[in-house]
Amino acid sequence: MNLTPEQKGKLFEDWVKLHLFKSDYFILEELTHPYEAGKERRIESMKNPDFKFKCKKSGREFWVEAKYRSHFKNEKIEWAKPDQMLRYRDMNSDEVPVFIVIGYEGTPDNPAYVSFFHINELKYSALFNSTLKEFDTHKIPFTEDVILNRIPTVKTKPNTIRAETKAKPRNKYKWVIVAALIIVAVIFYNSSSLKSTDIESPDAIALNRDRDKICSYYANSQQNKLNVDAYFAPAVSRFITRTNLTSEDVKKCMATDKNEFKNEEFKLSRDEILLDRTENGIRYYRFWMHYKCYRVSLRKNEDCDVNVEIGFDQSNKFVSYKEVKIENLKFY
Repeated sequence: MNLTPEQKGKLFEDWVKLHLFKSDYFILEELTHPYEAGKERRIESMKNPDFKFKCKKSGREFWVEAKYRSHFKNEKIEWAKPDQMLRYRDMNSDEVPVFIVIGYEGTPDNPAYVSFFHINELKYSALFNSTLKEFDTHKIPFTEDVILNRIPTVKTKPNTIRAETKAKPRNKYKWVIVAALIIVAVIFYNSSSLKSTDIESPDAIALNRDRDKICSYYANSQQNKLNVDAYFAPAVSRFITRTNLTSEDVKKCMATDKNEFKNEEFKLSRDEILLDRTENGIRYYRFWMHYKCYRVSLRKNEDCDVNVEIGFDQSNKFVSYKEVKIENLKFY
């Protein structure tokens, strides 16, 4: 039987509501209007995500948008239009976050695969299979703990206003003790300095070399002077959301992205590029970077902070490039 897109959407929404968000854990507070309800006169709340749930234990509220796609197009699932994605981002807040459930293949009332995202985890309105698999739910119903653990931690600035406190009596011996400790520290430092040399350790040399390469990568990218072969190894395990690529594949991905992301700006601190771990001879570095660009499909500027992980092989080339986390994302 041939179903309309609206009928497929309704079947998948029912499956999500009854199978993933069971009444044992969640209260259904709001439900989107049927498509037919807005034919004669548009209902403004139809712009909202499909569901608004409340956790029974904590009382935490959250939105859920359900999307079903029967197949891939050009190796991607287009889960939303760019303006829809932007609207969901605008609705997202620390108090009431927005989640996206994407079902694909199989049937709407029994999808083969289901992926689950917080809206801030979605940078694109079309996703490759590798990204969908990374967030696969295995169709297991959610509990309250699962939802709460997927809500990004809210960053709060420390309170700079301090209550005035009554001054404590000064200990007359305090400064004598402090002075003695300083003298001991100076003597120890000078004696240890005599034993040291100006030669950097191999680890320090590798760290400085890799930091320089990462900084030059972004400098050349911003100036559109990037030579991909100078930075990426012939075989790349991951590039952003794509996996198992060649350096030629990376070039094609970059060329495609350049059509969407214009006037890119990268700002990062060299000293904050830190070695996170070494696995199977691969050195993995993590750092935060401030990113700006113009999004062609949205006709808006994008501004965000990106946590990046880059893996270096023994030949000092990238074998992995991953955007681990995106925060403070805004469009204007």
